[in-house]
Amino acid sequence: MILTLAIFLTKVSTYAQTIEIVSKNKSKFKATNRFEFLNSGIKTSSSTFIATINSKGKDKNSSIPNLFFKIKEKACDLGANSFKVNKYTKRNSAQETILTLDIYRTHDSILEINSTGRSKNIFYIFLDDNDPGDSYTFTINDIDREIESGTYYRYEVKKGQKVEIGSGGLLGASGNYKWKENNPSVFITLTDFGLPPDHNEPEYLARYFNTKRLNTIDPNLGLLLVELTDD
Repeated sequence: MILTLAIFLTKVSTYAQTIEIVSKNKSKFKATNRFEFLNSGIKTSSSTFIATINSKGKDKNSSIPNLFFKIKEKACDLGANSFKVNKYTKRNSAQETILTLDIYRTHDSILEINSTGRSKNIFYIFLDDNDPGDSYTFTINDIDREIESGTYYRYEVKKGQKVEIGSGGLLGASGNYKWKENNPSVFITLTDFGLPPDHNEPEYLARYFNTKRLNTIDPNLGLLLVELTDD
């Protein structure tokens, strides 16, 4: 009886996140480890449709990055190397989020055009997307800036400019960013928001104090966050 109860409790604790293949190409494709956000200007008519996948999460598992990484794992197994947003639904009353992506196999030459067409010399700073009303203060060149949960801060680095970002607090981290021609945009998180599930544990101090950190996140996830936030 004790063993049966333990198994039941495990199922309840993992039920907060599910993944579903809505529709799928019947052909089989070689698995990949690439999963790129397709810019709005990229047409998918020359790409091979692989599947439409949705991931549903509740409570703490409703965070967009959690849903994204779950879809990415399945998409790469199916042979997809790129994606576009199909639908995003957030039900605040039920603390539930559903992310639906269309995934594709896109030729490398198109992905190169896709990468070239992205914005340059811009950094985006994120907090998280779970606690409405929560906010953090950080600095850009020693000037205080504030960011709220569920939003992002966009800063364009001008030609010749050097920017220092400070995560704030006595034990906060800092990072320097300098303008460079065709320098890819950078996506930064002030916590561990947006980091993959298998990322390294925070340093010792961060485990016991409310320290703020600067971590870069996957630019494809960053672009997804920007699109969903702007909508």
